[in-house]
Amino acid sequence: MMASAGSMGTVYRARQEAMGRDVAVKILRSDRALDAMAKARFVREARAMSLLSSQHTVTVFDFGEIPDPSADELSGSEGSLFLAMEMLEGETAFDRLSREGPLPVGQGLWLAHKVLDVLVVAHAYGIIHRDLKPENLHLGSDGRLKVLDFGIARVLSDLPDGTALPAKARTRTGT
Repeated sequence: MMASAGSMGTVYRARQEAMGRDVAVKILRSDRALDAMAKARFVREARAMSLLSSQHTVTVFDFGEIPDPSADELSGSEGSLFLAMEMLEGETAFDRLSREGPLPVGQGLWLAHKVLDVLVVAHAYGIIHRDLKPENLHLGSDGRLKVLDFGIARVLSDLPDGTALPAKARTRTGT
């Protein structure tokens, strides 16, 4: 069942039977799969999100490529990139603000504090989010905040274990 679609991928609700839980599976859109820059952004998002262990970021369970069953060795066709992560229940801050108007000052300060908690962790890894907006702040039905969508994050350094991340090129205007 599709949960949502964005400019980079489509998110589906799936069931991880072995663990007895629902998960969100983001799959890179097929029209983006042939674009090397889009693939690099998707990989960068997966790696950035998997580094962040804050309770206010989405937990990543797996990342990889689903083989294309219709591809043969001569076609050169690759599979679809996917990112499996925790399923979130609730709404975005954008949806809440659209429905209820401005937050009370105390809630706004609480929200800002939690976002800053995420940024402290991200910046410690050299990750700059670059797309903070109400649409990328998830307000869970359990009362927790999650910062979403590290798709255009700027990664300023390689991973702490020395693993090099994909090219750190600037995001082009309009992407």
